[in-house]
Amino acid sequence: QEVNEYKHANGIRKCFPNHEGTRVALIDTSGTAWLYNPINDDCIQIADFPVTADRILWDSSDSTIFVACDQFNLHTFVYSQVEVGGSGVRCLGDVELGLQWELRIEPSPSPLQHGQIAVLVVDGTVTCQQASGGLYQQRLKSHDMSSNAHVADAVERQKGCMLQALALNRFPLAFKIGLALNARELWLAMGRRALE
Repeated sequence: QEVNEYKHANGIRKCFPNHEGTRVALIDTSGTAWLYNPINDDCIQIADFPVTADRILWDSSDSTIFVACDQFNLHTFVYSQVEVGGSGVRCLGDVELGLQWELRIEPSPSPLQHGQIAVLVVDGTVTCQQASGGLYQQRLKSHDMSSNAHVADAVERQKGCMLQALALNRFPLAFKIGLALNARELWLAMGRRALE
């Protein structure tokens, strides 16, 4: 029985549904990547999608996160179904707080070691197959909340974790960290992010 039908303007070269079948990432014959949501029949172009990416892996534990893979890098994206102005997809990477307490996200891929092929993503941890057949795990840059481990100041480390949680749309976690820090600029950043 047919539930929904979608006809794309160009031919579809590759199709990558998420685990629930509620969203599909497409790469068409022009090389442009799209995200289709059959629930609301929304199809949006994926900005900052690398032309070298040959496949997409969906995070098994978070159906809004997917990773575009090429030979050398893993590019993390987050999908927001409800935003001001409609649905949106953002490429993730380095996160910082702007002068007006806005969240600035600079797309930055996670490097992939030579000869490894990403096969599974679970909560930001990528399982890769090595050329020898063995498995190796690495954390995505966008999810590495311990990336600030070299920062001696615990408050700065927690601030980085909160900004990363906001970039991933993990508002309950950001709220808990915000309660612990109780910093005005972080509450303003969370408010701005929630209103986007």
